[in-house]
Amino acid sequence: MSRSWWQPECGADALEARAAILRDARKFFDARGYLEIQTPSLSNHTASDPFLDSYTLTDGEARRYLQTSPEFHMKRLLAHTPRPVYQICLAFRRGETGHLHNSEFTIIEWYAPGASTSDMTELTAKLIDTLLKPGRVERVSFESLIRDKHGLDICTCDESTLIEAARRVAAHADQFNALDCLYEHAVSDLSGRVVVHGFPLPLASLAAIGHDGVADRFEFIIDGIELANGCQELLDADEFRRRVNCNNEIRRARGLAHVECDTRLEAALCSGLTPTSGVALGLDRLLMLKLGKRTISQVLTFSDKTR
Repeated sequence: MSRSWWQPECGADALEARAAILRDARKFFDARGYLEIQTPSLSNHTASDPFLDSYTLTDGEARRYLQTSPEFHMKRLLAHTPRPVYQICLAFRRGETGHLHNSEFTIIEWYAPGASTSDMTELTAKLIDTLLKPGRVERVSFESLIRDKHGLDICTCDESTLIEAARRVAAHADQFNALDCLYEHAVSDLSGRVVVHGFPLPLASLAAIGHDGVADRFEFIIDGIELANGCQELLDADEFRRRVNCNNEIRRARGLAHVECDTRLEAALCSGLTPTSGVALGLDRLLMLKLGKRTISQVLTFSDKTR
């Protein structure tokens, strides 16, 4: 039976499975002493990441942003009350389309003071075992993944070599996103459950830098789908501002709007955030994997196409 133009895109199976995942995720974190919280979807500040585009709203002369993730508010909360927290919320990213993307999507995000990325990798694997089914996890470094897939040593090859290799797999590759393009292509061919760790500095985002000189960050991949992203959180307020400034230089070069530094998060970091690790997981993609769906729209009630 064909679907009428006004009807939801997902079937009853997706509705039931989403409800079950929400229940089971809350049980999982509640049983481990995490506190469920809520933070604003609308804020005066937003992420400066040069490859994220936020939705902007105006209220008189004031500008507000729909949040690309709850990260900033959750960290401010942790600086005030350091305890394990999680939330399940909507996030918004402009211009993200495709079979794995929707401009509005659901995130499960959690933080644990005192936890390492190894702790969080293990917890993420247990959560996925609970919400999907148990499975074996392979670990691979970012460096070895790029070397095995593209034959490149990212520690020694020059920028022009990286860009040339990236343009062979992504026409839009440039000096700013070459590493990311190479990574996305390499990840798409992975099968099973793979944790990629040891990201290079240009892809550190807001992760702390480890003793080995790479970002203390990981991504959890299942069958080529990037499902979760975690890291040891950056604590240094000066370094936070420096990274925002660097991001804005890239944004300017790419013709994107300047993003002001979130001075409230900067002040929270100055006040002393306990060493903390955090993870964000895409619930809609998890649901796709659980039900064997090909596109994210098949697990949403109304996607960008039908809202």
